[in-house]
Amino acid sequence: MTSIEDKVLPSLRDADALPFLFIGSGLTKRYLGLPTWESLIDHIADLTYRNKFQLAAKKNEVNKHYDKSKNYNAYMTHLTDLVSNDLDKIWYTDPLFADSRKTFGKLATDEQVPPIKIEITKYIKSFDPAHILTDKQDEFSALKKLAKRSVAGVITTNYDTLIESAFQFETYSSQEELLFHTKYDLGEVYKIHGSVVFPKTIMINSRDYLEINEKHKYISAKLLTIFVEHPIFFMGYSMEDQDIRNILFDIQMGLTPEQLKTIEKRLFFVDWQAGIQNPEVTTSSILFEQGHSLTIGRIVLDNYNDLYSVIGKSSTKYPVKLLRYAKRDLYQFALTTHPSDKVVLSVPDENMNPESLKDVEFVYGFGIIERAEKGYKSVDKNELFRDIVFDDQHFVTEMLVKEALPIALRQYSGYIPIRKYVRNLDPSILPGIVLNNLHRFSKYGDFLSQKLNSLIRNQFVQPQDALSHPGEDFTRLALVDWDKQNIHLLLEFLKDHLDSNPRKFKTTNGIRRLIRIYDFVQYT
Repeated sequence: MTSIEDKVLPSLRDADALPFLFIGSGLTKRYLGLPTWESLIDHIADLTYRNKFQLAAKKNEVNKHYDKSKNYNAYMTHLTDLVSNDLDKIWYTDPLFADSRKTFGKLATDEQVPPIKIEITKYIKSFDPAHILTDKQDEFSALKKLAKRSVAGVITTNYDTLIESAFQFETYSSQEELLFHTKYDLGEVYKIHGSVVFPKTIMINSRDYLEINEKHKYISAKLLTIFVEHPIFFMGYSMEDQDIRNILFDIQMGLTPEQLKTIEKRLFFVDWQAGIQNPEVTTSSILFEQGHSLTIGRIVLDNYNDLYSVIGKSSTKYPVKLLRYAKRDLYQFALTTHPSDKVVLSVPDENMNPESLKDVEFVYGFGIIERAEKGYKSVDKNELFRDIVFDDQHFVTEMLVKEALPIALRQYSGYIPIRKYVRNLDPSILPGIVLNNLHRFSKYGDFLSQKLNSLIRNQFVQPQDALSHPGEDFTRLALVDWDKQNIHLLLEFLKDHLDSNPRKFKTTNGIRRLIRIYDFVQYT
């Protein structure tokens, strides 16, 4: 037997990612007094029958079909069906449920949510997540602290909102959300059996479990990367829990022997036993059909503080919620043709609320290795000209203005576009050579030669005429009275022309002049 720290901490530190917690009803019963599945059905049966004998009769009927000790899920779903059917007969008219019909009536009429799920929702919501049991408040506070920097996310079969309320992570409230939305495996809660927030998603009867059985391979596949990359702590479950065993079976079947050896070192089943003075860590094998097995760590304890203390010793530098937003943005950046152009140059306050965080973006070291190696002092003028047209260089604006533009302006005698990059910066931080360039090219005529200025004084060229006949070295396009209303036409011309002739960034002075004109008109 080994202490938690000796066994668990090395596994946490050797992993490439923070742990996930896989949380069952035992943990919410510990902290909030919430019922287990069987106790929950007992409560609904009390409302339905209003005496113990009818429930006993239903259980006796189920016992004839299923052995609860060997097939718990089948036993419970059958019992749930029987109670649910009887509740249906009285719920819509019985005065006892008048308050439920008033509060949740639209769920029943518009969404056809079964009365049993409505009553389950009402009952579970009566347990306020803010009211932790008195003797467990310190321990639960220790769990909440892990959310900041020590836990990547939570997977749970619980319907209640205790964990998402405490952690303030992004929550996927159903299997459908998990299957059909992008997950980032960071700062997220996956409620794979539904949530009281959306009562229709609650999975509890035989039809629901038929769907669970049909989809569990897809759910397991969706969770596979989590099991491969993260340490996992199963908390609030029995080692015989069929839902957990099904997921573990699917996952171990999808892994190579080498991968299995790796994850076995990072899977821990937390087994609560009252009166254990010193937590113990051993290994235990879970046996499946066809001779398959999975060996995982088994932590036996009474006080969870011992485990939370160890998990807390492995943490990230930055808050998990902020890292999730960064990961989300990088993912979207890689897939979208319209990456965001807002940038924050420092990590925001970790206490920002979720609404504020949605508006925050980060500075990333991302994608362009040459830029990372050479720095912004190596920016070439052709990169600047291209970026004005295609907006595809993804510069960190302040760094570009402070480091690159002074060098580029000297090197190219000031004939480069810069207004896109300085427009949102405080003038007090701009280098002197940048300010001088803004004054040097402060009106449209400053971008034209003396000859072109004299031609403009006679008459401007109409945009459509110039676009149809741009002239030698695109002279006629420079003689248009470009403004905010028509400048998009020039941009479209530049994109079309340069898509087919990218070398003209380097060879054509007329094109570079038009790009500088576009930069001036668009960003002044």
